[in-house]
Amino acid sequence: MANVKEFEVLGRVINIRDPQARAAIENLIEEIKPEAYAGEMVVLGDSFTQGYLSGGGYANPNMPTIIANELGLNLHNYGVNASGYTIDGNNFQSQAERAIADTSYDHSKVKYVLVIGGINDANAAGFPNCTQASKILQNTLTNAFVNATIWIIPNWGAVALDIQHTEVFRSICVVGNDNSRVTFFYDNLKT
Repeated sequence: MANVKEFEVLGRVINIRDPQARAAIENLIEEIKPEAYAGEMVVLGDSFTQGYLSGGGYANPNMPTIIANELGLNLHNYGVNASGYTIDGNNFQSQAERAIADTSYDHSKVKYVLVIGGINDANAAGFPNCTQASKILQNTLTNAFVNATIWIIPNWGAVALDIQHTEVFRSICVVGNDNSRVTFFYDNLKT
């Protein structure tokens, strides 16, 4: 390990004469290298997670890729088009189970889990109540990704937010058992 002899702060070079201080700074530099902060990001959701474009095709890069790159995290995207909280055979809970079963990365290094969607639930017949599905999903995710903050991000797409549609999104944004690690991005739903 080479000793740090000087460093620059706000354009000014600082010389370090004390060998112990140089060694301490060198050790600090090793500790704060970007790879020491590298982590994982898990994404669950619907076509928003795939970057589906209304005219067909897909955005490249898609939203999860951009977010992961900006945060310097490794992306694990389990999103599937046309899925939702309550969509039979294609729901966010099954995506969570696939993420949990994926052992290709260390789950303790997951910093964020983003759940992006809700449009398909809002479009489903009968305006399903997503409360129970959202709570179960949150509890599953907080138990499996013990160091992660869980972001619940309902998206509405082209749905007119009348009272019935708004209630679907409100039912998504409910707190499960561990509300200290769950954050809702509900403000994007202008009611």
